[in-house]
Amino acid sequence: QAIGRWGNFFNQEAFGTNTTLPWGMISDRVSRYLEVYGQGQNPNLPVHPTFLYESLATTAIFLILLIIRNKSKFAFTTTAGYFVLHGVVRFFIEGLRTDSLYIGDTGLRLSQVTSVVMAIVGIALVIISRARGWKRVTTPVDELQKKSLLPQEDIASKATAEANEDEAEETADATQEEADVPEDTQSTETDVTLDDESANDGDGADSDPVR
Repeated sequence: QAIGRWGNFFNQEAFGTNTTLPWGMISDRVSRYLEVYGQGQNPNLPVHPTFLYESLATTAIFLILLIIRNKSKFAFTTTAGYFVLHGVVRFFIEGLRTDSLYIGDTGLRLSQVTSVVMAIVGIALVIISRARGWKRVTTPVDELQKKSLLPQEDIASKATAEANEDEAEETADATQEEADVPEDTQSTETDVTLDDESANDGDGADSDPVR
């Protein structure tokens, strides 16, 4: 997420309002956008590089979440931490942007409303997990490998055994089919012979003269 925000820089988009700070950004594309859509913004002045703010903030959040993950004893603490931290950061950064999506004619920015909801959900997760005593359960990687993964030799042996079983089944099916063919053929030939004999008998009876 921190890396992805730099795409906004290369596209010269998702920037903020005018600023006099030394790290403000300006370009021809930004100026043209402010001339058309930037109500009350001076197209000749730098703007807040909100992509940079969010990139740095999400990097800091990532590091904080690593600490929370290593020290937390309750379930969903890391997830809740992300919801709260990212919600707070995005709420304030969104307030600086000039391309926000609004909810109808309410004047409410969609991203800010979403950020508030995220923060509330995160706080609720923390409260509920502690109130109900939802302990965090971790499984060491070694134990997971013992339970769900086999050594490479065992995997190869198992694959070979399965291939041999499939081949044996195919051979058995082919043998059974070959054994069944003569019986069917013999039965068919016998039926044909009996039909021929019956026909001959009928012809003989018909050829007798009428007395």
